[in-house]
Amino acid sequence: MELDRVALLRSFRDEANELLSELERLALDLDAHPGERGPVEDMFRIAHTLKGGASCVGFEQVVAVAHEVEALFEAVTVQGRSADRTLAALALEAVDVLQRGAEAPESECEAPLAGAEPLLQRIARWLAATNEAPLEAAVWNAERDASTPGRSLRVDVERLDLLLNLVGEVAVAQGRLSNAVEGSTHAPSQAALQTFQGLFHALHESVMRLRLVPLGPTMDRFRRAAHELSQRVGKHVELVVEGGEVEVDMTLADALRDPLMHMLRNAIDHGIESPERRRELGKPATGRVTMSACYDGNYVVVNVKDDGAGLDTARLLEKANELGLAVPAAGDESLQELLYAPGLSTADHVTNISGRGIGMDVVRRSIEALRGNISLDSEPGRGLDVSMRIPLSLALIQGFGVQVGEETYIVPVDSIRECIDLADDHGLRSAIGGVIELRGKPLPFIDLAQQLGGFRDPGSRRSVVVLEHAGRRAGLDVDVLLGEVQTVIKPLGPLFASVKNVAGSAVMHDGRVALVLDVGSLLRAVAA
Repeated sequence: MELDRVALLRSFRDEANELLSELERLALDLDAHPGERGPVEDMFRIAHTLKGGASCVGFEQVVAVAHEVEALFEAVTVQGRSADRTLAALALEAVDVLQRGAEAPESECEAPLAGAEPLLQRIARWLAATNEAPLEAAVWNAERDASTPGRSLRVDVERLDLLLNLVGEVAVAQGRLSNAVEGSTHAPSQAALQTFQGLFHALHESVMRLRLVPLGPTMDRFRRAAHELSQRVGKHVELVVEGGEVEVDMTLADALRDPLMHMLRNAIDHGIESPERRRELGKPATGRVTMSACYDGNYVVVNVKDDGAGLDTARLLEKANELGLAVPAAGDESLQELLYAPGLSTADHVTNISGRGIGMDVVRRSIEALRGNISLDSEPGRGLDVSMRIPLSLALIQGFGVQVGEETYIVPVDSIRECIDLADDHGLRSAIGGVIELRGKPLPFIDLAQQLGGFRDPGSRRSVVVLEHAGRRAGLDVDVLLGEVQTVIKPLGPLFASVKNVAGSAVMHDGRVALVLDVGSLLRAVAA
């Protein structure tokens, strides 16, 4: 296949994905507010645009289906048909059929689309049906049609990743240059270094902004899932999205999909009560799940909140007893830790939605792999609020360098509370570290050399870096404090996927490779 043909198909599929996501969102809006013609006007434009794009690449089956879908919407916008829930359902079905067609290999572009024939038959029956409440013919919004959209350019993610890697290499080069010029009295060298540093910071900021995407489209995609899941379990659930304008690194937006999906399933299956039970409790029959996002400094906080029953602590304790887990006292904050125990579920039986007890533990590990943390706030009878706090960028880390023996490690700055000296005869020792007294309170600490298998000089001066993460507090026993460093974090790769307590790697300004520590897993090791 010629290179320009490959690029053309890729462009078509990218555009089709965007158009069909928007069509799905509009169909769900129509399902929630039937009778409104505004969404149908936009749906008509989407079908028309998709038909034209498919025609350009020769996907004639997609063209044929899009043409009939276009006629479906035209019945409302031109002929005055009523925009009802049946129309919304047909539009959602069309999204699935057209998505399969757009993603099909080029060799199958002439093959009939799966599900197309039943869809077209249902569209024909709807078009032939008598409309009991016709509306006036739609009036197009000429002002909106005439508006000129901003210019945009599609860029492969791989190119952005390559650009970010180059920025990381420039950062290393900048550090080496700074070390070489440091202390120099040569004024032109100092001036050139300052100019270079200013240009680098501007370049770095621009590259990071290129990778930012709004969270709105990511969260909006769950409206379809909420619609179908609630129908499957016989409940009425409305998904509300707030803070969609919050922008995050594109990698973070992708990584949040699985945790958000699990939280949504939990809220609908476990949290929201049945319509009958909600009426008995004086609640609206339709439950509400709210997905929201907001900024918190260099972090983004994503919440999934429902107005259901909240955590059933009695049921949670009962299940923990059945599994032989250590059960904390009722009302203890550590009670919520039971939710993260693998295999524990409060569901009475396993369904195709939930019940296997493997989700929350996976969710927490996923969030901590993003250098974030997760917390729960439950109010009996009022619902559960799951809060996930994650760095805005997964590619850049503001860290603090420490050294143990000849190895260098980076600790995220936001997890550090203070650094103190550690005397050889100070505190109690254990297999993984020890305990010291800090302002009258015990502080467990981790011997990083023992934990990660490193070697250290017995005569080295020792320090403890006091860490706090997700309500836990402990220290790290290290040899040398290197100070703050801003660098690009890189994954370790599949070969090191099983390495514990490490979140990634980074190149220091002197060219050395440092491991970025996973503070969450380290502190859990202390508590275990």
